[in-house]
Amino acid sequence: MPKKFKFSLENILKYRKNLQDNKMLKLHNTKIELESEQQKLSEIKDLKNETLNNGQINQTQKINLLNRKIFHEYVNQINDNISQQNQVIRNSKKRVIEATDELNEETKRKKILEKIKEKHQDEFKIDMRRKEEKDNSEVALRKSFYNNN
Repeated sequence: MPKKFKFSLENILKYRKNLQDNKMLKLHNTKIELESEQQKLSEIKDLKNETLNNGQINQTQKINLLNRKIFHEYVNQINDNISQQNQVIRNSKKRVIEATDELNEETKRKKILEKIKEKHQDEFKIDMRRKEEKDNSEVALRKSFYNNN
């Protein structure tokens, strides 16, 4: 019965694969978070456009100064919200970039171990072929020895 290949660093390789899966999940979650934040920004901008469009209609009519001041303060508040949301999006993009970098590093580490495993497998196969050839030649020698006697 032929020997089975056993990689001594298999547990570490499994650990690296788990780490890589976790990094992929983290990247996926940060991308979802970024999309959510971008959607919020889009909603705030839509609110601003809607407010400005309604304000233009009202400006054709006579609006007292107090209402105009309230309207402009509200628009400024929306602008502040847009600025804050832009900052949140920038931070979220940084987290996506960091998660991507972490995933790339972990993928490199895992690939190194996979290459080592492949190398060991190739060496194992070569050793097994050599042993098989040695056994075959030994059998052939014994046959020829016993056939000559």
